[in-house]
Amino acid sequence: MNRQPQVLISVLNWNNAADTINCVRSIQKQDYKDYSIVVIDNASVDNSLFVLRKELSGIELIASKVNHGYAGGNRLGWEWGKDKGFELFWIVNNDAEVKPDCLAKLVEAYLKYGNNLYGGISLEPDNETISFAGGFEFDHSKTIDFKTYNKYSGKKISELKEGLTLREVGDVNGANMLIPAEIIKKYGYLDTRFFMYAEELDYCFKLRRDHNISSFLVPGAIVIHNASASFKKSPELKFIGIYYSFRNWHFFQLNHQWKKRIDLIRSEFSFLKLFITFVQSIIFGKNYFLKNVERTTSLAFLHAITGKSGKYYEPNEYL
Repeated sequence: MNRQPQVLISVLNWNNAADTINCVRSIQKQDYKDYSIVVIDNASVDNSLFVLRKELSGIELIASKVNHGYAGGNRLGWEWGKDKGFELFWIVNNDAEVKPDCLAKLVEAYLKYGNNLYGGISLEPDNETISFAGGFEFDHSKTIDFKTYNKYSGKKISELKEGLTLREVGDVNGANMLIPAEIIKKYGYLDTRFFMYAEELDYCFKLRRDHNISSFLVPGAIVIHNASASFKKSPELKFIGIYYSFRNWHFFQLNHQWKKRIDLIRSEFSFLKLFITFVQSIIFGKNYFLKNVERTTSLAFLHAITGKSGKYYEPNEYL
């Protein structure tokens, strides 16, 4: 690798200093050395700030007083570094442990394919089972196949190494996502209205649709991902994760005009169920919907259909 572009690495912490420290330590073992790390604390209510300041001295630490979600939190890192000469912006989830050659593989792909989006493979904590290796795929006619998503999920990476090649995919995963700074400056940042989940999916599709920017899966760029570790801290948080995931998936579909609202309602819910959910939300309040999956997804669907985005549930309130 002849050229060594400077990389700004953003790691977002939320009430999980131990995982964040482990993530940063793995980044510090990267073969690729031309980087700077910025850690953003997303309004943690535990002792995260104290621990991070003690254990990660010398690393830039931003303490946000507001939980801005995934895209909004990492945006604080981008804003901090956007005028400091970084060529690449790498978002790494704090519950990910990064393999030593991960960044080098991503940068190598960037140097070959230029201003596009790049992501890698996520493994389960067993370091063998694939949790993500490319989202939507392209068919033989170079059209996205919407019938299949993340087709390698659950398979053993040792059994697929010959089949996993650097290729264009519909989308990459936000746990390990490399974005050229020029793309952000020219076309904008991820949509913070999602708050959490599906922002990177929307970003990949929007950039392809509007600016012909591709997303590449780099199979050598591997992280071990303990997915949604922070959302295992209380029963309500599990349902909050379901709410944002379900709402944003349908919000994404409507944004990209996969289906009209009326067709989406007819195919997945009913007008009567939406009306009942609306009435329940007025009578019982939002906590009523954090008791089971059916209630949670009903409210999420109602909000997606009516265009309610942004932060609805504040996760800190349920710790």
